[in-house]
Amino acid sequence: MEQVHGPIAEGMVVMHLCDNPPCYRYDHLRIGTVAENNADRAAKNRSRAGWENPFWLHKRGQEHSQAKLTEDQVRSIRHRLAQGEKGYVLAAEFGVSKATVSLIKNRKLWTDL
Repeated sequence: MEQVHGPIAEGMVVMHLCDNPPCYRYDHLRIGTVAENNADRAAKNRSRAGWENPFWLHKRGQEHSQAKLTEDQVRSIRHRLAQGEKGYVLAAEFGVSKATVSLIKNRKLWTDL
């Protein structure tokens, strides 16, 4: 890959081929258009907004990439809270914060269950 130093042409951006924005290795970077960068991001499922990937909006619950709990675990937490178990005990057991357990209890998280 040819190494180029100097200004970036107007309308062009530096694309991170390794998907690591702080990376500055020349062989991990290339120049492209905004449209190419957006297409690359969508193709790698790295989009945060729904307009690049409409399925992003439909990923809920355990299908969400950052979900720490399964539906069965959430049901268990709700059931055990109703039986009088303490939220901080459940939080430690399931590896989530006390705030997460509270939000589950109050149906602010996992609202579709």
